[in-house]
Amino acid sequence: MPNVFDEKISKNYCSNCGACVYICPTGALAKNVNLPQFDPEKCIDCSLCINICPSNISLQVTNIEDFKIKGYAVKTTIDEIKTRAQDGGAVTSFILTALEEKLIEYALICGGSIFKPEPMITNNFEKVISSAGSKYFYAPILAELNKNILIKNSIGVVGLPCHLRALREIEKIIKRNIELKISLFCWRNYFYKYFREIISKVGIDNIQEILKIRIVQGKYIIEKNDGDMVSINVKNIAKYSSKACDRCGELFSLNADIAVGDIGSDIGWSTVIVLTEKGEKIFKKCLEKGYIVSKPLASDKIDLIKKMYKRKRKRIEKN
Repeated sequence: MPNVFDEKISKNYCSNCGACVYICPTGALAKNVNLPQFDPEKCIDCSLCINICPSNISLQVTNIEDFKIKGYAVKTTIDEIKTRAQDGGAVTSFILTALEEKLIEYALICGGSIFKPEPMITNNFEKVISSAGSKYFYAPILAELNKNILIKNSIGVVGLPCHLRALREIEKIIKRNIELKISLFCWRNYFYKYFREIISKVGIDNIQEILKIRIVQGKYIIEKNDGDMVSINVKNIAKYSSKACDRCGELFSLNADIAVGDIGSDIGWSTVIVLTEKGEKIFKKCLEKGYIVSKPLASDKIDLIKKMYKRKRKRIEKN
């Protein structure tokens, strides 16, 4: 029987989402900051891992034009989030609101620093706030899913399209829906082990020189503590990614309640796409609490997002 290590991980088609680690009944797969570790002696050839792998799951045939997209530019008003956020701090503000209003009991998020991702499941407000800021690395957040918490408690999950693709399969297995799903926009991600090699290409040797990292208009941009900014074209660092990214056709997950990115918004603001009634409820509650300010995205910005979504969708045809 096929397993995810032989079929995906060993062939560089793994985005390290952590789903296989969560689903493995024997512990044959273990989480790692770069790629899951595999112990063939513990494998029982059940194939649960390969069946749940997002790079093995066919995308739903969905036309972005069929969605009536509600788009907003959003900025947090919470100072502690402002200092950590890459852009507008929308994601952290939404999760904080959902926890405070008891719409969810736990949040599955990616903490750590911009230098190293640390996935965690928490209901601690301080940990949620400290998690603010984008990490451009593959992170095995689904490996943090606790089966007892997952079955007994309401959970909010923040993840990339690949995370939410696998999560859809997990929902089928546990026979219940996750209460809140927030999708991050994603064009491509990178392996943590190559971080120093990437920053060396723009002349940075000490990671402590770095204040923020963002990807904008095809550029991997590093803002330094001294105010200087350096960048490199993402095409020049594509080799530090998984081949799974080349086969991913989702700019954001249409199965999410809310999608958040930066396409279409000014620097310092988050682009927020509300996809469901549940997502709209969180968005409005966050506004009511005064945690965010927002303004509608102009129609040309919505068109730009749709254009970029379609462009990424074409990866499926090419690969």
